[in-house]
Amino acid sequence: MNKIQETKRYINLKNWKEEIETQISSGLSVREWYLRNNVNQKSYYYHLRKVREASIEIKEQQEIIAVTEISKSILENKSSANSKVIIHKEGIEIEIFENTSAQMIQFILRGLKSC
Repeated sequence: MNKIQETKRYINLKNWKEEIETQISSGLSVREWYLRNNVNQKSYYYHLRKVREASIEIKEQQEIIAVTEISKSILENKSSANSKVIIHKEGIEIEIFENTSAQMIQFILRGLKSC
């Protein structure tokens, strides 16, 4: 996708995100809102899906960045043979050692997210 298409996609998603937020804050049902605002039902749900997909995509990119930063941090702190990161969540403790691959860290974080 070229820069112009990416920009158009971003602007369209941003506009629809604002429309969806307006619908939610209006207190109207989705049906009442799209009828009052002359929005086609299929169009509303199509764009709702696209906004949600973009949101998931952004979260996944943030997870990858976080994993990369953790991996980089681990690699930079190789001074100790037992370098590790300890993650605590809801009674679960996970130790991630310096030689753990970025893919494994990402897999672990996704697993924690679903807990």
